[in-house]
Amino acid sequence: MAHPVRANGDATGAWWAAPPTRQVSHLPGVDPELLRVALDPLPAAAPAIVHYRPTRVGPLGDLVEALLDQLDTAALTMFPRWLTGADQFDSEGNLGVAAVRALAARTAARSRHFGPFLADLAERGLRGTRHPAGRSRFAPGVRAAGLARVIAEAYHRESCLLIVALPDLEADAERTLVAAAEWLVRHGDVTVWLAGGPLRRADRVRSVPLLLPPRFAELTSTIERFPATAA
Repeated sequence: MAHPVRANGDATGAWWAAPPTRQVSHLPGVDPELLRVALDPLPAAAPAIVHYRPTRVGPLGDLVEALLDQLDTAALTMFPRWLTGADQFDSEGNLGVAAVRALAARTAARSRHFGPFLADLAERGLRGTRHPAGRSRFAPGVRAAGLARVIAEAYHRESCLLIVALPDLEADAERTLVAAAEWLVRHGDVTVWLAGGPLRRADRVRSVPLLLPPRFAELTSTIERFPATAA
């Protein structure tokens, strides 16, 4: 069983700042959909947030790919917010593509971005296209770091947070999900919250009590008293 720890938060004193940054944390008893509502609009000092609800948990490599695809989709949806000046280019024709790739290369040269990756992402953002699953030419670690950076920059934030809606999993699936989350923290320099279901077998993941603002706590009570019924 994951072990609870004191939720001290950071210097902002905000409720969402309780879990440690750049780690995997389990949020016991926190409904991920209620968390989505509570963090919309995004608080001023909060990290950029991406939500993920796994439909299945297979082999570790497949799950890492699914997480990266979720980040990729989020980054493309936010284009051109993370590339200043890209809104002036036309998606039709080769001139717009060449121009947005050149802009991405110049941006990368004066930042932490990896130029070829940012140029590829900018082109796909302009065209509105996604890579087929598992077909990116970039290594998973390059994708993780690059996608986390552009998502953070789209919101003018310092970091990125992935909130995973945690289903009730069998032992092997739970361990795989935790391993995938730890991989993303290690390679993408992000924070991961596992919210929703129980976490029974990953002792190394800390359990952090998260107290939502009172208005959302009251909403939780209402949901529990009046559960949804099947149509």
